[in-house]
Amino acid sequence: VSCLALHHLEFSNRVKLYRQIYQVLPQGSFFINCDMFRCDSGILNAWEFDNWITWMVDSFKNQLDETKSFAELKRSELEAAQTMGDKPGTLWEMYADLKTAGFSKVDCLFKNQNLAVVVATK
Repeated sequence: VSCLALHHLEFSNRVKLYRQIYQVLPQGSFFINCDMFRCDSGILNAWEFDNWITWMVDSFKNQLDETKSFAELKRSELEAAQTMGDKPGTLWEMYADLKTAGFSKVDCLFKNQNLAVVVATK
């Protein structure tokens, strides 16, 4: 299981890592990855990102009783992504990379905005 980590990897290292994961898993087991993904379309990606920021504004207000503006949160998230070296791929890229690494079945179990859960079967 991996959660919110693999989007930091360079694209050139992903298949190699997935092959290593595949090799250590027993036959019939699963690799589960919950992570950030970008949309295949830049327009859809920007729309989903803005929807996520809107959700965060509401969450800060309703759950933490803090008021943060859309612009403030968006700027903060973009700066954090740059600082952390975020390089999210698309679901389709991960699907192809996992298949290339040897996984027999790959599926997306859940997706909401820029987060998704992908499972691959050995």
